[in-house]
Amino acid sequence: MLFKKLSELATIDISNVDKKTKTGEQEVKLCNFVDVYHKWALKDSMVDELMSATANENQISRFKLHSGQVAITKDSETKDDIGMAMLVDINMPDVVLGYHCALITPDGNELSASYLNVVLHSSYASKYFEMNASGSGQRYTLTNDIIGNFPVPMISLKEQESISDVFDQINNKIFINNAIISELEAMAKDIYDYWFVQFDFPDENGMPYKSSGGKMVWNEELKREIPEGWMKGCISSIATLINDQVFPEDNEIYIHYSIPAFDSGRIPVKEQGSTIESNKYVVSKEMILASKLNPQFPRIWWPAFIEANMICSTEFLPLIPNNELYRVFLYLLLKSDALCTEMKQKATCSTGSRRRIDPDVFMSMCFALPTDKTIIAFSEKVFPIIEKVNVCLKENEELTSLRDFLLPLLMNGQVKIGEMEP
Repeated sequence: MLFKKLSELATIDISNVDKKTKTGEQEVKLCNFVDVYHKWALKDSMVDELMSATANENQISRFKLHSGQVAITKDSETKDDIGMAMLVDINMPDVVLGYHCALITPDGNELSASYLNVVLHSSYASKYFEMNASGSGQRYTLTNDIIGNFPVPMISLKEQESISDVFDQINNKIFINNAIISELEAMAKDIYDYWFVQFDFPDENGMPYKSSGGKMVWNEELKREIPEGWMKGCISSIATLINDQVFPEDNEIYIHYSIPAFDSGRIPVKEQGSTIESNKYVVSKEMILASKLNPQFPRIWWPAFIEANMICSTEFLPLIPNNELYRVFLYLLLKSDALCTEMKQKATCSTGSRRRIDPDVFMSMCFALPTDKTIIAFSEKVFPIIEKVNVCLKENEELTSLRDFLLPLLMNGQVKIGEMEP
């Protein structure tokens, strides 16, 4: 197969746009390292999720994003995080690429952006960037020359389009599933807020409790009014923290619930024990996992992939509800605005930007605990929503596995487009 250097097929520009808001500069939406790292493609509907910042005219001219480009991560503390690619598929103004990333604009005559994105997601590309990254120990980086010297396997534009179409279809299905997940989770949150923040859960007549004149009483411990019959609760009163640890065995396969896996779509990773270098917590199907690391980015995980040898990072707090009927309530409680804000406020900084909440502090956080009858009614209403979310997550796992399986086969020519269906 013919190869060409990427620099012969595209322009490469390393961004210098930081996250600051500066007087006199133009307001922009900023596509950051984490956005590039976690997205296969950036679409118009995702732009509102991007952070706001400012940039000067020169930066906007150089790093303004538009369809037909690819962004990659170029700096990180580990080699695994560099060279991660994201297709730009937007037609919205004032979106620029942030620093620690590089912007690649293919010429379109010999190389399409969609095909380049596929190539850059291959293990072949990962190995190239890992072998050629400069730096050691604390920081690794990709220079313009390293990126430009990447050898692109060349095929006709028609073949590039055929390969790209397969992966676009797969990733569009994942994108649609993620949109459904977002809607379902917003629905579950609205129900939780309606019942347990506004206190308008259904009363005995099916009417909203507080709005219909339900009795509210002052709780001295919580320093606020709560519905009659409710009491002060804390995490430890409805759940138990489990610290069962295991050191993975070399010849075993594990279902690893990790922080990166959560951030990449809440799909745990199947890993050989020999590649896991530290103790992990044992995960069971009854658990809820809450991250103690950087709680300003809430990571509350309902394990949906029930298999043998489930483990999680020790950055998670594995919780088992004291009563199985509490699981749905516990899950939404931990995702609630009030608890997330409290976790963020009580987290302390140990090293650099890594903030953690102490497990004892976490377990002592308080809230208004409803009656068992109310919790059961809430669970019956919301559990079907969570099940639908998990169905979408499992389908995403299957689609991701299909994508990862097909990628090397198509790149190596072992499978032709006409021989398979996405």
